[in-house]
Amino acid sequence: MFVILTTDLLHQIGMVIKASNTNVEYLLDSFPVAICDNIRICKSRLIHSEDYRGYIASKKRYFYGVRVQLLSTSDGIPVEFVFLPGAANDVRGLNALPLNLPPLSEVYADSAYTDYLAEDTLKLNHFTSSIAFWVGLSRKARANDLGSSACICFARAFRLFSSN
Repeated sequence: MFVILTTDLLHQIGMVIKASNTNVEYLLDSFPVAICDNIRICKSRLIHSEDYRGYIASKKRYFYGVRVQLLSTSDGIPVEFVFLPGAANDVRGLNALPLNLPPLSEVYADSAYTDYLAEDTLKLNHFTSSIAFWVGLSRKARANDLGSSACICFARAFRLFSSN
């Protein structure tokens, strides 16, 4: 009962923040929350599954816990989030988020969210069809695959991510 009330309260707070946000730019990213170190996994009493063993590529380290997918305003105020097992990738988190955003919103994400099927599904969905979803370039992407407007949007998203 308490968990349901807390979830509903946080959802309502997020809706109020989205309604009062004059800027239509949002940032999407994930971060790990480790329950314990790898050496203590067998003693963990909170969770018992291999699904919760994730990998942090930037630190080149494994962790045992959950991964939080967070959608925030460009000012860094969180408006939507979802908890997933540590082994879940970012695309799975994108599909788990409700993305209840105002029309003509722009969502900027890093290259881990590159999934063309998910992007097409977002465009076909009548709730999210007016949301522009911009995914940053990966190192393997070629510059001639994109138009100049896409490059400008990715540069703007990089400035937003690096300022927070």
